[in-house]
Amino acid sequence: MSFLSAARVAGIVYVVYFMLGLGGAALARGDIATLARGQASAPAVAAWLASTVVYAVLVILLARFVWTVDTRTTVAATAFGLLGCVIQFGAALLQTGREGPVAALFFFGVFMVLYGWLLTRSPVVPSLIGVMFVIAGFGWCSGPIPGLPSQLRVGAQGFGAITEVVFAVWLLIHG
Repeated sequence: MSFLSAARVAGIVYVVYFMLGLGGAALARGDIATLARGQASAPAVAAWLASTVVYAVLVILLARFVWTVDTRTTVAATAFGLLGCVIQFGAALLQTGREGPVAALFFFGVFMVLYGWLLTRSPVVPSLIGVMFVIAGFGWCSGPIPGLPSQLRVGAQGFGAITEVVFAVWLLIHG
């Protein structure tokens, strides 16, 4: 598979992830803790679990774009991304409440920082997207910080979501 077709596939997988994630959030009325406690409707939980599996596939697909930049960092980034998926999936199955999804955010944040660093060194992807990933990753890592003002947390997570949408669009356009 060529880089361009792999980029398009990753872009499409990103869109599927967004649709499942937004669908699950809408079905749960935006209350992730309700999902994690198992108190959401079965369709909401199914959408959330499916979005987590799709994101795990996406993490693996994204490794292809930076593998030649630094294989060790790529493996580490991929491991953190997949660990975040495992924690998030387990949180839904074990009904951990808010703690599981918050812990998963930390691992997704480390994934994004490492992946962003790799993107800044990629000869194919614009460095600005990599810088956005690094900043967004630190934002995701802020989730577990106790006492952090909710406005700051929402702003950081919003920037992370925008960053991933920008990258998905880039992949679709350049794939």
